[in-house]
Amino acid sequence: MPSKAEQPTLVNNRKVTLQAPAKINLTLDVLSPRADGYHEIDSIMQTLSLADDVSLAWSDAPGVKLIVDGPEATGIPADEGNLAYRAAAKLLDAADSAERGITILLTKNIPSQAGLGGGSSDAAAVLIGVNELLGRPLTGSSLQPIARNLGADVAFFLRGGIARARGIGEIVDPVAGGSEQELLIVKPSDGVSTAQAYRALDAFPDRRSARATLAWPDGGVSNDFESVVYAMHPAIARTRERLLAAGAAAVLLCGSGSALAVFGGSRDALGRVAKDAGAAGIWRTRTTVSDPSGWRDKLWTV
Repeated sequence: MPSKAEQPTLVNNRKVTLQAPAKINLTLDVLSPRADGYHEIDSIMQTLSLADDVSLAWSDAPGVKLIVDGPEATGIPADEGNLAYRAAAKLLDAADSAERGITILLTKNIPSQAGLGGGSSDAAAVLIGVNELLGRPLTGSSLQPIARNLGADVAFFLRGGIARARGIGEIVDPVAGGSEQELLIVKPSDGVSTAQAYRALDAFPDRRSARATLAWPDGGVSNDFESVVYAMHPAIARTRERLLAAGAAAVLLCGSGSALAVFGGSRDALGRVAKDAGAAGIWRTRTTVSDPSGWRDKLWTV
C-alpha cells in the first residue's frame, strides 16, 4: 500500500476515482494483415466487473506522478512505459495544461499479459479522469483520436459495456442489448506472446477467419487465435479440456491469451479444477453492460 504521503492529494478540492474494467472478446475474427503490419479485426467486446481502481488529483509539482500498487502490480511500470502515464501526459498537452501536475494512484487487480486489456483500460480511465478534473472540456468523440493514438483497445474502453470493434480495434460501435452473466477468468501459468500468436496465424496464408462476429449472438462465442495458441501452448489446451469435462458450458480464450473465460457450470467445482491444473490465478467476475460509476455516460452525454 502507498503511504499516506503518496496518496493523491486534493488540490482545489478536486479528486476523481473510477474503475478501469477488464474485457473479453465474445468473438474475435482476425482478418487480413495491413501494409503497416497491423491486422484488421472484427470483434464483439464486453467489459467485466473485474477492474483496476484509478484515483487522480491535481498536485503542486508539475508533471505526471504515477503510483502503482495492488495484487497484480508486480512488473507494472510507473513511468512512460505505462499507457496510463502517457494518457495523462497526452491529454494535459492536448488541453494546453502541460504545466500542471497530476498524481495517479493505480491499483492493479487485472492480471497482465492475459488478453484482458488492463493496460488499455487504465489509459482510458485516466483520459476520462483527467478530462473530469479539467472540467470536462472534451466529449467522448473528441477523446477518441487521443485514445486511438495510445492503443487500439483504448477507444473501446472509453465506452465500455458491449460493442463491436473493427479496423485494428479503434472503430467502436455500441451494441444494443446484451446481458450480464457470471463467469470465471482462469489464467494458466503459461504466457502468450501476442506478436507470436499473430505470426502463427500468418503462417497459414490460406487461413479463413471464422467471421463469427457477423453471426453474433446466434453463432455463439469464437476466437480465431484459439487454434494456434492451443497448438503452441498444450498446457492451456489441456486446462480448457479439463474445464469442459468438468461441466463448463463454454471456455473461450481471452484476446490472444493466456487467460480463459469460463461460462456455465459450478464455479466452485470449476475453480478447483483450474487450481488442480496449475492455474496462476482464478477470478470470479461477471460481464457488464454499463459503467456503474456513470463516468462514461457523462462523457458521451451531449
